[in-house]
Amino acid sequence: MKEVEWRNQLALKSYRFPGGLFDQESFKEDFGKIGHLCKMLKANRNEREINSRIILNYFIIGFNQFGDSFLQLLCSICDSAILPCVVASLSYLNRMPKESLIVFDRLVDLNQITADPVLFCRFVKECSE
Repeated sequence: MKEVEWRNQLALKSYRFPGGLFDQESFKEDFGKIGHLCKMLKANRNEREINSRIILNYFIIGFNQFGDSFLQLLCSICDSAILPCVVASLSYLNRMPKESLIVFDRLVDLNQITADPVLFCRFVKECSE
């Protein structure tokens, strides 16, 4: 099985259908937000200004729609260079996983990655106002 197939199966299996009925358009939209979140985090790493609240909102939506599998999906899509931004976001939201994640054929231990301090400070400053 290829990683893309694994990701799609995990997404479909873990997706929480709004209203209890599967809707292909809603699924595509929600699944696409994970890729968009990766792009926003990458823009943050490239020093572009982004809205911290939107990043946190995408994390909350991801957890609401895909449950705990959201982190596996996110780590399978995002470049490893932006994992410090992922850790900063999870730390701020108090959602750091206690155990390593199985991401296709590898383990990802987010607890071994240092959070991006600039992004974490931005969350504290912008989101506590």
